[in-house]
Amino acid sequence: MKNNLKKLLCAALSTAMIAGSIVLPMTASAETTPIFDGDTVEQEWKFDFGASGTDAEDGYTLVTPDTNYVTNKEYGFLGIDEDSYKLGNRLDGFGNQKGQVIKLQAGGGTGLNDAIGSVGEDSFGNAGDVYYPTRFALKADDEAYYRVRATVTTLDTTKDAEISLYTERKHPIFTDTKVEAGQTKTVEFSVRPTPIYYEKSEPKGTIADGMVNVCVAGKNSAIASIEIQKVQEYPVFWVLGDSTVTDGNCSLPFFRLQNYTGVGTGLTKYLPRNYAMVNEGEGGLNAADNYHFNMVKDRIKAGDYLYVEYGHNHKSDGPAGYVSNLDKYYNACHSVGATLVIVSPIERINTFTDGAYQHTLDGFATAGAQYVADKVTAGATDIAYVDLNSYSLDFYNKITTDNGGDSGAIKFYFQTAKGGGTDQTHPNDAGAENLAYEFVKAAKAVTDETQKAALAPVVNNFTDETPNLVSTEITSLGAAPNDAWPQYVVPTDNEYPVVIKDIKFNEAGEANYAKVLVQDAKIDLGAYGIIVITVKDENGEEKGKIYAIDQVDNSTGNGTQEITHFTTDVKLEEGDTYTATVWKAKDNGGDTGLTVDPENVQYSAEYIPTDVEEQYLLNEDKDGNEQFGFYGATYDGKTSSLKEFNDWTQIGSAGITAYLNQTSDETKYVEITSDGAKNGSANQGSFYYSKDLSTEIGTTGRYLVSADVQYVSGGGMTFNLVTGHNDKNLGGTESLNLFTIGSGGLVTAGNKEVGTISATALTNIQYILDMDLGIATVSVGGGTPVEIALNNYQTTELTVTPTKITQFLFGGSKVAFDNKVANLSVAKLKDQKLPSYTIGIRSNDTAKGSVTLSYVTPEPTATTEPTATTEPTVTTEPTATTEPTATTEPTATTEPTEATATAAPTATAEAKDNETATVNTLADGDVTLTVTADKAVVTATKALTAVLVEAQYTENGTIKKVTTTPVTFEEAGTQDYTVTTGSKVMLWDSLQKMTPLTVSSVAPAPTAAPTATPIPDSEYTMETLPLNNVVTLKATANEGYVFRGWKTESGTTLSMDDEYTFRLRGDSRIVANFVNAPTVADITDFELSLSPASIKSTTGSTTTVSIKNATDSVGTPMDKVTNTDVTWSCDETGVTIDANGVVTIGDGFSMGDSLTKNVTIKGTLNGVTKTATLTVFGYEYYEDMAEGSTNYTGKFMTLGGKTAIVFPGLGQTQTYTFGSRITLDKATTVKFDHTWAPDSKNKWGAGQLKTLNFKNSSGTTIFSMCYSWGTLYAGTAATAGLEAATLPDKKTEYTTVTVTIDPETKVVTVTDGTKSATTTLTDNAGDIASIEFSADKSSPETRIIAISNFVKRFFRFSCH
Repeated sequence: MKNNLKKLLCAALSTAMIAGSIVLPMTASAETTPIFDGDTVEQEWKFDFGASGTDAEDGYTLVTPDTNYVTNKEYGFLGIDEDSYKLGNRLDGFGNQKGQVIKLQAGGGTGLNDAIGSVGEDSFGNAGDVYYPTRFALKADDEAYYRVRATVTTLDTTKDAEISLYTERKHPIFTDTKVEAGQTKTVEFSVRPTPIYYEKSEPKGTIADGMVNVCVAGKNSAIASIEIQKVQEYPVFWVLGDSTVTDGNCSLPFFRLQNYTGVGTGLTKYLPRNYAMVNEGEGGLNAADNYHFNMVKDRIKAGDYLYVEYGHNHKSDGPAGYVSNLDKYYNACHSVGATLVIVSPIERINTFTDGAYQHTLDGFATAGAQYVADKVTAGATDIAYVDLNSYSLDFYNKITTDNGGDSGAIKFYFQTAKGGGTDQTHPNDAGAENLAYEFVKAAKAVTDETQKAALAPVVNNFTDETPNLVSTEITSLGAAPNDAWPQYVVPTDNEYPVVIKDIKFNEAGEANYAKVLVQDAKIDLGAYGIIVITVKDENGEEKGKIYAIDQVDNSTGNGTQEITHFTTDVKLEEGDTYTATVWKAKDNGGDTGLTVDPENVQYSAEYIPTDVEEQYLLNEDKDGNEQFGFYGATYDGKTSSLKEFNDWTQIGSAGITAYLNQTSDETKYVEITSDGAKNGSANQGSFYYSKDLSTEIGTTGRYLVSADVQYVSGGGMTFNLVTGHNDKNLGGTESLNLFTIGSGGLVTAGNKEVGTISATALTNIQYILDMDLGIATVSVGGGTPVEIALNNYQTTELTVTPTKITQFLFGGSKVAFDNKVANLSVAKLKDQKLPSYTIGIRSNDTAKGSVTLSYVTPEPTATTEPTATTEPTVTTEPTATTEPTATTEPTATTEPTEATATAAPTATAEAKDNETATVNTLADGDVTLTVTADKAVVTATKALTAVLVEAQYTENGTIKKVTTTPVTFEEAGTQDYTVTTGSKVMLWDSLQKMTPLTVSSVAPAPTAAPTATPIPDSEYTMETLPLNNVVTLKATANEGYVFRGWKTESGTTLSMDDEYTFRLRGDSRIVANFVNAPTVADITDFELSLSPASIKSTTGSTTTVSIKNATDSVGTPMDKVTNTDVTWSCDETGVTIDANGVVTIGDGFSMGDSLTKNVTIKGTLNGVTKTATLTVFGYEYYEDMAEGSTNYTGKFMTLGGKTAIVFPGLGQTQTYTFGSRITLDKATTVKFDHTWAPDSKNKWGAGQLKTLNFKNSSGTTIFSMCYSWGTLYAGTAATAGLEAATLPDKKTEYTTVTVTIDPETKVVTVTDGTKSATTTLTDNAGDIASIEFSADKSSPETRIIAISNFVKRFFRFSCH
């Protein structure tokens, strides 16, 4: 740079214009020297690259390292800010990943030789100059013609550089060129910015170019200056082709062996510099393409060339189909005076035999050559054929030969991902420039004079550039990929690169359509994929496989692809099922086409068809799922909110926004944010966004919930299906949490981590809810589905929760988050055939009782439990003998490894007053204990109860663990219990008495355990029924016997009800257990109950005490016992009990000074005494209010260990209505307790105003009290002087408030004994019938008041 004063004004002007985002083209004049002789220059831009604070050379615009194209909008560098990843990789062929920022630095020499280059290194140590190009862009006009002169140099002038220069979408001008220290290299070339049509990759459609790009990469590389001239038109070399031809974009770090690049890209290195190359090719195309063809047809002109290379994607129609489409290309060129060049397709590297690679596409070469020859014979002079197919194969085999016959050497020239395999079809950047040079050689070798003349303007002016082979520094490190490949971060947690979205079949059962999504993943889509559909018959047996003929293309970038050609030898018929998977493909060409690669690399999770039957979360037009596309909405992320559209509702105390926006491809989404705060307090607020389903969901069927979600920040947003969601039930009255988006985008469901969504793109989350099987399967980003057990649906209980689902709900409580959601779906899936299970029932002894089975088969429905005709009752047939038990029969001798213990001396439990006592009298031999290595076998000769005690010891002999297990025999038998080898085992009579029944035995070393003999199915009455059938078992005891429960074969009790109804969830063998009916003399345990449990102290007041739950020593109920069987007694003077249990208050009873008095009632039977407590009260009014009473409209909770009726805030009103009104015909005293509970900040007291309005039976408020913070006031306002009581100092502890009401003076006095205040009773009050509790809207719902013995389980008033 020159720093003289003469240029200060120019520098200031340049700085000002840069700051104002003004581009500085110079209008061409007669003195303007064109870069290419003969050009007419219309505009000119000249850029000098250097450090900030220096001056540009005369006529040049200064570009500094921080000149950002995105903010400057006219010229500057790409990739130098944190948001550069959002630009994608279509602008210049390079793309930053999130977190990557190209760091630029000024250096070089002086004058025009100062320069800017990439420096530093990434987190893996990848050098900036080598792997992160310096990317310059100038805003330009599409359809215009530009000439470029670029000068590069060494950033560090003391070191040599190795520089590659690219233009447009990574088109090489020169590569790996050495520039000596402090020297420069200047090159001139041509650029025609042209819109590119994208049919296969997303975003699709015609994408504007709009810029001239110059990029440099390589060790110590830097840009010194660039001159760009807009000129009048000149010749263009147009390129059409498939993925082996098209431009290949890449993500950074850039490594030229890592990315795929088409041959067309490499042509710019060799084409005459006065030609611009425009590549309109795209992956997945064949010669039948029209979209890309029309892009060229509408622009090609006289003197231009059209390069056409197809063949790889003619899998369904072969060379004949290829040739049938070539006329349109020739006609388009011929009509305008352009020249058509038919190029045979490059070969694949998937067939290596006899030491050499073989042809697989030569049929297209022959067909193309013949087509051109026929045209020339017919007189055409504007067409030529170039045999790249043969030359490419020769190149592969030369590389193989030069490397000692190593067939893997050529893989360095084909796209190879780090940690992945090699694509055998698509070249990388090194392969592209070498195969483009093979085109040069093949074009020069054309011998037909007509074709040679047609090619002459290009062939005679090819540049002197030659291709670079992959260096031995790389190949010597081992087979590709090796350690030369740079380490990088996979920008996603997706498991697979392909997600199958849909499979369709025609009426004949032939697969005819598949839709797949290609995405970033941990596994690289390093080659074509092939869809394989596995078809199974109704019995689950595989019928065969269907293979896609068209590939899942790895060259078209991320986005959706559609496959329409499949093999037809296997068909999907009625009753068949299918799954599908994408595997790495081998493209064999010819008649063989695609096959599964022998490496068996899986590219997708297994696709299980969802078969959507009906959408339940509808869009605005009610014709599909919710896609957030609303009429009248503004999609800018700040104007339109979700709650304004399509019946979405918002509730919550947190700061919530849900703005509508759209992606670059116009996918509509809602970005939902919650700050999690409430009234300024972090992590206190809640958030709920809901929408009603169009159809109510019941408890059966299969449902799909699907959403595309992008993580932004925070964590804790939940996706739910609920019913009853409103402002009082924020999470719904019943709910099913599906999954949660956590920190970093981690998705959890059912306490399992199921995947991670992207922070840079929408990721699909699919949740399949199978209510019938009780299973959910969740997949994220097309990954392997994770199975979640839903215990609420797997229950055998008749009532399944939630009982219904009516709403979809986004939620979040006390968390902050930000996520984007698109394509939300709740859908009913087609029902699948449910599995059937066999249930068998039997009586343990048909002489004692019989069993029957009936069932109801549910019909699938989305809304209600099904009804069906009850099947005929199944009754067990009587048998002559009792069935044997399932335990092993005792053997005649004891194994040497077993320890046998017999009963200890008789143990008798003695009954005491006021406690339960079990009579368990045992004689010697009544019970024995046999201990093996892992089992304790208890044998009883009669009904008894005991406790099995197992003590485990440490190595030094101290007790490590003691385990006790109840043992119950309802009759003689044998039971097995698992124990630990080496432990000591014994039997006690009970844990209370701890009287040994056997001596202790040590579990010996393991031996083979005897196998229990199962009861054969022939002994059961069997039924085979579908899953979830409602089955009812009924047990009927014969005279003299009672039913003692339904049990499994292993002895587990299922139900004690003689009529047992359940949902069938699996194969079942169930035994009805009948025993001898006990008599009154057998009763050893019972309970007493009082009804009512409290009475007035008035003489003559009565209640009744009754015996209930009477059982014998093994728990068999005795329901024929009556009150007259019990001996009743009471020690309280003035209280009598007759033989029927009637308790009477007599004249001698005294309350003393107490308002209430507890009286103990005793009942004795068979030496066992039980007690019940009677409460006698000396006041006129008493009401027992249990939790769940309908008298109160509010909620219950536990405070201080007691059940409380709670009274929160937020403007809520609740009412308690007394069961009996309190008459105010004289002075009356009402007493109640009160307490409080804090919010999460432990703030004290009640919060803002909360009022108690005492109302009479007419609904009129007769007097009031109110709480404010920690004080209770008489009246409706927190007024000084009216303080009547103070809440307890400690939360959830209680103090008593006394309210005296005098109807004559109209004075109501309120006091807690320390404070007192009065308020006024209204005229004609009459009575107290209810209390209305109301809270000010500013009173937080998190601060709770619990009033009176609401805190206990009753509400007490006393009237005097």
